[in-house]
Amino acid sequence: MVTEAPGDYDKLLTAWAESRERHLAAEAKVMRMEGDLAAMMLRQSLATGHGDNFDDLLREAEWQIEELRKRSVWRSVDDDPPPHGEQVLLWSPPSIGRPEGEIEARAFSTGRSGPGWSEYSQHSYATHWQPLPRGIIAG
Repeated sequence: MVTEAPGDYDKLLTAWAESRERHLAAEAKVMRMEGDLAAMMLRQSLATGHGDNFDDLLREAEWQIEELRKRSVWRSVDDDPPPHGEQVLLWSPPSIGRPEGEIEARAFSTGRSGPGWSEYSQHSYATHWQPLPRGIIAG
């Protein structure tokens, strides 16, 4: 003959089942957030590192965003010209042909010169520049 343990076993079992359901729902939500964060990082060309959990992904995103922020300062071509012949990001202000302005990856100045001659040329419209982001190769 089987007898039940004293106490309200059904209430305890129900509470445990509800708690487990809440835990599983929270765990599923965290997993969705991890996936969403990893997808956003990849869309923005950020490395996910090991990406073992949400905190790892967040740490990876934070240092990379800070690095991008440090490098994304536009410099005046008049006050601080870009290195001659080096591929950089150039910004040209809005004009009739470019009502939105333009950002392009190319050298601001090219060519060479010697005594009495020059093949030097520079971009006609660009007013600001910044180094190319790491891993970007201008064509």
